[in-house]
Amino acid sequence: MNPERPETTPAFTGENIHIPDYYYFELQESEHEQIHEKKIAGTRMQDRLYELLLPDGIYFWYCHAASNETKQIRVENPQPFIHLQFSIRSNSIYRSAKQGTTIASFGNYEYNALYFPAQEAEIEWQPQEYTETFELNIVPELLEKHLPPGHLFLDIIRHKGHGKVVKFNEQNLPLTPQITTILFDMLNCPLENHYKRLYMRGKVIELLAILMHQSEQYQTTYAAHGLRQSELKKMQQARQLLHNNLQNPCSLIDLAHQVGTNENYLKKHFKLVFGNTVYGYIHEMRMQQARTMLLQEEDIRKIATVSGYKHVNHFVTAFKKFFGYSPMKLKLGILSFLQSCLQYAYLFEGEWG
Repeated sequence: MNPERPETTPAFTGENIHIPDYYYFELQESEHEQIHEKKIAGTRMQDRLYELLLPDGIYFWYCHAASNETKQIRVENPQPFIHLQFSIRSNSIYRSAKQGTTIASFGNYEYNALYFPAQEAEIEWQPQEYTETFELNIVPELLEKHLPPGHLFLDIIRHKGHGKVVKFNEQNLPLTPQITTILFDMLNCPLENHYKRLYMRGKVIELLAILMHQSEQYQTTYAAHGLRQSELKKMQQARQLLHNNLQNPCSLIDLAHQVGTNENYLKKHFKLVFGNTVYGYIHEMRMQQARTMLLQEEDIRKIATVSGYKHVNHFVTAFKKFFGYSPMKLKLGILSFLQSCLQYAYLFEGEWG
């Protein structure tokens, strides 16, 4: 990936964060071990730009930045690649550079995979308070080697999308707390060099497995229950309200009224679309958020409060029941893992240096 940096003032800023207007992708697998990494922090604590290019044909990108006005990005790629867009908070549109037709669009807490042939495309980000998004680009061979025979995605890859950008799923999939946790684990990976490459590759395969499973699950669900687009939109609105008010969620009745339906309809269709009850989804979000905060060395009393618990011991019990290990075991496990990696790095320094 070779971004060209124009001299124009960036529309997306974290003061010193600059999102290029043009990206040139030449993604391919390489025999070299070297990884390329770039980190840029803005003046605001949360603003951040991160890029990672692995020799396995993997490019990982994260951005959290204020968006004052519309931002257009042009992408050129001489070789086909698969693009996974994970939108936490964004309003983006993908267009064909030649025809100008809309290929895909993303709102908050959505994701999808797109097959990009060797052609140019344009991405437009609409202005809002801030944009937070992950992007993952991989060579098609990486996905192909992990697909079972006869899988629907194989037809897209082997026929090279018939020369067009193709969405792997007609409807964007919901960005679940599980996927978000994986993405932030990748972003905050403390390992270096060969260990980081191995870790990131494993996480990419994990994301691909979830993508394939969720795609099949949703195709079956929509076909079996004949879900209309309007019904899906109401459930997505309900989920957005939950994310916006995670610490103080409203009642089921109020939530149903806010999206224009009734309590029974909400309970049935929310579980149908997201595979969890409303309160189960809130609990999952809180636990995944708590795990992330623990890894960031946040105070456990603060984490318990944010997670909806007045007493730390009640939080610890809930955390252990959800993950199968206590918060202390998590922190000790990470520390032990890092110490082991440092020991191995020392032992093999001569071999890999």
